[in-house]
This record gives sequence, structure tokens and C-alpha cells, in this order.
Amino acid sequence: MNDFEQKKEKAYQLLIEKAVKDNDFREMLLDAPKATIASQLGVKIPDSIKFTVLEETSDTFYLVLPAKTNPEKQDELSEKELEMVSGGTLGEIYSEDCFPY
Repeated sequence: MNDFEQKKEKAYQLLIEKAVKDNDFREMLLDAPKATIASQLGVKIPDSIKFTVLEETSDTFYLVLPAKTNPEKQDELSEKELEMVSGGTLGEIYSEDCFPY
């Protein structure tokens, strides 16, 4: 797992933990995920980035597949990913310049 993926997972975990403890936050995530995430992380999220928040139930489960990758370039990092590896904060991984997708 590269640095970006680790930071993304940490951000996801923080958001999930808050949603478990704070029902109002949970409802905001479900109703307006992008705005809620941007506000929570303190960043502006580019218009090209989309978020979908799903809530599992006792009889509905979700499997999230990672984005498709090119196996030939799997070990190579983009310029943006290289910049992210050099350091930063959780909020910085969600800035306009840091989305590798």
C-alpha cells in the first residue's frame, strides 16, 4: 500500500469512527457526503471527485473494489503521488492537487 492509500484509509477510518459516535454527522454524510467530507477534512474537493456513502443494513452488504490499475505501471507513481509521498497532512491528500484519479 503506497502512502496515498495509507492516508486515504486513515481518513476513511476517522470519518467512519465519527459517524459511529455522532448520529448527526452520520446523517450529514448520507445526505451530502462531499460537502460533509470537505468540511470535516478542511479542504476544497475538486468538482471532478465524487463520493458515495452507503449504509449497510442487517441484510445488505457492500464490497468496494479498488480503482482499475494498469499492471505495467503498478510500481510507478505519478508526479502528484510522488509529491504526496514527500509528506503532508490528511487534509492535503484531498486537495485539488493531490487526487491521482
